[in-house]
Amino acid sequence: MAHLLIDGYNLMRSSRNLGASERIGLERGREALLAKLAPFASAQGHSITVVFDAAGGEESFVTEQRVMGIRVLFTRRGESADSLIALLAKKNPGKWIVVSSDNEVRRSASSAGCGVLTSEEFERKINASLAGESGSERDDESGRPIHKRWITKKKG
Repeated sequence: MAHLLIDGYNLMRSSRNLGASERIGLERGREALLAKLAPFASAQGHSITVVFDAAGGEESFVTEQRVMGIRVLFTRRGESADSLIALLAKKNPGKWIVVSSDNEVRRSASSAGCGVLTSEEFERKINASLAGESGSERDDESGRPIHKRWITKKKG
């Protein structure tokens, strides 16, 4: 089982379908993202945490909720999702596979010993899994869970 830490708005905005939902409304985009992640998490047995920037409220603390089995975090006012992801990666070295196409997020996650995956790569994995394509759950050659191959380690 993988522990995925997802840069929510980054994933939404890198996806044509999710981006279209977000253009209707931010809440609609978040709902579409979570609706796509929930069956994937269930089918693959992954633990997923999605981080979003503050929802514009007056909260001075991180808010947390569970939606469709997914842990959803909103940052505190004035804090970015990027900084919270970096903090979580640093506090739990090697625990996460971080999903983001933001270079700085990926760099900080990698330096904390976490695996990284771009939003585009991750969306392809989700789509393949949900479409039931061969090899989406197990690698045909090794029999190991395929998520091990998703990880991009820091080079050099």
